[in-house]
Amino acid sequence: MLWNKDLELDITSYGNHHIDTIIRGINGRQWRCTGIYGYSEAGQKRHTWTLLRRLAGLFSYPWICCGDYNEILNLNEKTGGNEKNLNAVADFREVVNECNLKDIVCRGYPFTWSNRRFGPHFVEEKLDRFFGSKDWETGPTKLVAYNLDSWCSDHSPIMLKMQVRSRGVSYQRMSRSRVHYEDLWSPYDECKHIVKEEWKGPICGGNNNPV
Repeated sequence: MLWNKDLELDITSYGNHHIDTIIRGINGRQWRCTGIYGYSEAGQKRHTWTLLRRLAGLFSYPWICCGDYNEILNLNEKTGGNEKNLNAVADFREVVNECNLKDIVCRGYPFTWSNRRFGPHFVEEKLDRFFGSKDWETGPTKLVAYNLDSWCSDHSPIMLKMQVRSRGVSYQRMSRSRVHYEDLWSPYDECKHIVKEEWKGPICGGNNNPV
């Protein structure tokens, strides 16, 4: 994991399949970023889900969990090859829900891994992704993810941009009508007479102060 000098980053735990960090940004806000490398063997994937459950209970900071999970979240995230094991996909979805994570939709090409073969043996899957805790949905930062191109690896890099949400300003129109006065007419004696007579009359809205 790499970071620039503008960030304060503390590594809270790490292992062969994860690295967990707490980050303090330029604005002083703290959040959590966890990198995951999921087990690729079908019989070992349960260890990835156990790891995620344990990590989810450690902190309450806004959380970004990202990496190569070696599993798809939806059946349409694979093309080619053998049919996907439905139980494996269901297990992944279950742990994501239990950890209160939400898939951050990526822009760009829909798949992040391929077996780099040709013809009928070509397989593509979306194995790499970002998840975010629900804190990000209402916070001041908007998360935008991208799937990037790669020519030298079977995995495509993924990128997350953090953007400050734009807040629209609403204005409430005053219910009382405004009184306009054009100074062009003030030199005329008739104008002075009209203003004097109107000044003596009742003021609209019940306000006794004519100004």
